[in-house]
Parts: sequence; structure tokens; C-alpha cells
Amino acid sequence: MRLCPFSFSWPTLLFSAIAVLAISSDIQAQDDYWDPGYDSGGGGGGGIFSGGTYFRYGYLDVGYINTDFKRGGIGSADGIGAELSIPLIKSLYVKAGFDYASLSDLDYFAWELGGGIGIPLNDSVDLVLEGGLAHQTLDADVFDSFENIVDGYGFYLYPHLRLGFGEIIEINGGVRYLNVDAIDEFGVDLKLFLHLTEGISVWGNALLGEDLNQYGVGLRLSF
Repeated sequence: MRLCPFSFSWPTLLFSAIAVLAISSDIQAQDDYWDPGYDSGGGGGGGIFSGGTYFRYGYLDVGYINTDFKRGGIGSADGIGAELSIPLIKSLYVKAGFDYASLSDLDYFAWELGGGIGIPLNDSVDLVLEGGLAHQTLDADVFDSFENIVDGYGFYLYPHLRLGFGEIIEINGGVRYLNVDAIDEFGVDLKLFLHLTEGISVWGNALLGEDLNQYGVGLRLSF
């Protein structure tokens, strides 16, 4: 199974990510919105709509993912997942992520490429509107046992809330909608963060879907 369905090489992808990060850093340096007070939850300044955002939108998440397939009698598969979010200006960001899980008779790979914007509702709550392209592939002998997990391309929508509780705890929660090959999949996505330092956090998450559930733990590096 080919783990990455993109036609470009990994060096090209890495160079592109670095270029986007460099451009976004230059934009942020020229925008009064990117005051250090925002990153520490200060809440003062110009910001989007009113008062800026409490949260950082530049981060790298990596972690262990357990995928529980509800159909076909497969059970659970261990794997890894990662997400990279790069802010362009204010809380407008681009994002890429993937999940990979493997058993002796199954390889599951999915990626999402999109973006979104965080809209501050108050000093410690953002409404985040996110969406983009999606791909899902399942290589298994029991492929025919699945009704809604398919091999194809489509899109995803992920409206959710980011809630901050002091400087240590953050909860993200929302509804995830996936449409691949015109087949719908809904799920509830919850993620809990413990911020150890300004740039390092640990997290645990649960995605409860119609055809699969995912549970994970990992590390976030914020920038």
C-alpha cells in the first residue's frame, strides 16, 4: 500500500511547508494582532472582530491513534496520526493531517488538507469553522463488509469550539462531517489538552463515528 497518495515527493512537501510558515511569520510580524498577549491568553488588542483570540493556531500534533472498526469483525488497529496547522493572518490558518492504522490483514490511511478560521466569542472561547479536502483508503480482505468506509476522495467539515480553562486546560469539541465518494459519515470529535509550558502540551482525544471510533494520546508543539 502506498502511504502517501500525493504525486509530489516528501522533500517538495517539506519545502512547501517551510515556505508557508516563513510567509505567515512575515505577515504576522507586520500585523498588530500578533501581540505576545494573545499567545498567553492576554486577550487585549485589535484581533479579529473584537479583542483577538485566546488561542494559538500554529501547532504540530503527533500521537498514537487506536482505530476501532465497527464493521467486518476487525476490531481495533494501532497506528499514528499527525496534524500541522499554520496561521496565515490572525486566526486564519491552513492545515494538513493524516491517520494511519495497520493490522495483519488491514491497512487504513486517511488524510485531510484544508483550513479554517477561529472566531472569538469571548475571552476564552473560539468558534472554529474548518473544512477542506479528504481522502480515505482501506486495504483489507474484509473490505466488502464495510458499507460506509470507502476508498476515494471527497471533503470534510469540522465546526467546533475551543474552550480555555485558565492557562492549563483546553477542550476542543465539535461535529465532524466526512463525505467521500458521495457517502456520508458523521462523528463527534472531542480533544482535551493539558498545557505544560507555553509551547508544549499533551492531549487525549476521542472521535466517535458511525463506522469507526478513534482514541488517541499525543504531544502538541505550539508556535
